[in-house]
Amino acid sequence: MQTLTDQVTALDGLVWQPLAMPLVLVLTGILITIRTGFVQVRRFPLAVRRTLGSAVAKPGPGAAEGAITSFQALSTALASTVGNGNIGGCLTALFVGRIWGVERALDELRAEGAWFPVPALWIFLIRWICPLAIALILIATLVL
Repeated sequence: MQTLTDQVTALDGLVWQPLAMPLVLVLTGILITIRTGFVQVRRFPLAVRRTLGSAVAKPGPGAAEGAITSFQALSTALASTVGNGNIGGCLTALFVGRIWGVERALDELRAEGAWFPVPALWIFLIRWICPLAIALILIATLVL
């Protein structure tokens, strides 16, 4: 087990050097760009026309009532994706921080004789609501 830990640590040291990760990302981006035939450059005008061109246009006469433009659909999709990511990230940070950081800090303060008031609602939120909300976001992300 120690050998595996040493190997992972060595690989981690190589990957997270100051220039290694940006270099890997840039080289991967160049490779994918070449492999796909510069599709993001060739189709950029089409993407702009389809997205922004219909931003102000109303749906045509044959469209159903309540139809939305492609720009409105894009905005809604991005908002929900970014919103779920932010909420999930904050909940995960609270939950993991409670496990590793908050409880250790409280134990150290109590060991030194300091009294640190922690409201019962905050403890309930971190112990029960955060994991439940994380699970619901994961389920919603995977199912939808």
